Amino acid sequence: MPRSWALAMSPKYREEFSRVQRKYQNQISRKTQDLMHDPTPGGSRTVLTQYDGLCRLRTGEYRIIYAYDDQLVQLLSLRKRNERTYNDLDQLELQQLEPFRSATNRKPASPQLPPWEKIVRNWVAPREEAPKPLPFPIDTALLDELDIPAEYRTILLRMRTEDDLLGCDTVPAHICEKIIEAMFPLRLELIVGDPLPVVVLDDLVDEAAATVNGPIDTAEKSDVPAATDGIPKPLFLIPIKRMGSMTAYSGNTAKANGKEARYTVKLDSSIQLTYAASNSERALLTTDGHDELVQLVNDAKRSGGATKGGGGFFINEFRHVLVPTQNGLLYAGKYTRDLEFVFNTTVVSPVAPSGISRGDVWPGPHVGIKYTLAAGASNIRYERDTRQGTRERVSLSQYHDSQALQALLQMFRAVKPSGGAIYVNEARECFAPVAGEQGYERLYIGHLGNKPWFPEPE
Repeated sequence: MPRSWALAMSPKYREEFSRVQRKYQNQISRKTQDLMHDPTPGGSRTVLTQYDGLCRLRTGEYRIIYAYDDQLVQLLSLRKRNERTYNDLDQLELQQLEPFRSATNRKPASPQLPPWEKIVRNWVAPREEAPKPLPFPIDTALLDELDIPAEYRTILLRMRTEDDLLGCDTVPAHICEKIIEAMFPLRLELIVGDPLPVVVLDDLVDEAAATVNGPIDTAEKSDVPAATDGIPKPLFLIPIKRMGSMTAYSGNTAKANGKEARYTVKLDSSIQLTYAASNSERALLTTDGHDELVQLVNDAKRSGGATKGGGGFFINEFRHVLVPTQNGLLYAGKYTRDLEFVFNTTVVSPVAPSGISRGDVWPGPHVGIKYTLAAGASNIRYERDTRQGTRERVSLSQYHDSQALQALLQMFRAVKPSGGAIYVNEARECFAPVAGEQGYERLYIGHLGNKPWFPEPE
């Protein structure tokens, strides 16, 4: 039986996590799954030098500071990568690591995992929650104190709720973060609080963030040993949802054919990406530690008539793994973890980095599913093969009226006013090729999030 660790969040970590924009919360939560299966240093998990017992996990532009023993992983702090990330580790080691080592009562109030079906129902059930108001209004005095540029002040002065501030895509993320830090300062008592065990999936993923990229698949194993010494029973998270049999895909199968527009499983079970560092520079990047995904792709290749595994694949905005084979494009299953690569010292991820604005050059992988933005950016469509051997055009307006689509189309229109090819990746980030002085560049459009979109294919 594979080894697993229980997981606990310190109050400081939970507070810091709540400040992160929701689309990054889901990425961070998926990354913490890795620690429950293997917290030992390696790859993006490293021991922090000069600090016995403190480790760091890299996830995009954020760093998770954690510690672990033979049964439990405790998340101590979540920090954005900058020159101050590791400044106060002495204090962290003293105030959080030592209490963790000496803790004796970690037993949660309720170690029962809810069934998978109940979690899904909770996620998809409509919620009409009133937005949380800001603790105090944003006014000119606050903006002066924080030295906020004049061009963003009109927008910021109109904000009244936390969602307005966290979900704003017209103000750079670093400016929103500066205001958040001023409005929600960390309290010292959080640093020395007791750790909070993660005993259900809702403890790990913010409800609103979970709807951004879809649910994380979970399973409770009947052979998991009971809690011992007050340590919570590990929460089992599995990153894949395997199809009973590989099937031809019923959704959008349009895709780019270039090498940089797909992921590739190599013979050594690593995953490769041809990364466009610039219009004239290409780099081969690899990542490992995704054995479940490799197995999923290899099974699909063999199911499609190949004698061996390996080769290209795609992941669409529903986290569906799509594998080209001799017998057509097969739907292999769902994979919920993000593929992260390192180019020089930069993490290349399908999740947009904080601070990126609409119209900036897209710095992530060029892997994405192609859609067509109609002339004048008036609709979005794709074509698919039918069982009768014909081609069917599917338009977004078949599922939503023009008023519901107004904000979505306006987002695309800002970058592609005349229409044309657009791409959506597995993190629901949107980008498009646009002609520029240096040739075609892929420009960032925005995050699809929960905006009206095509229904998930069954």
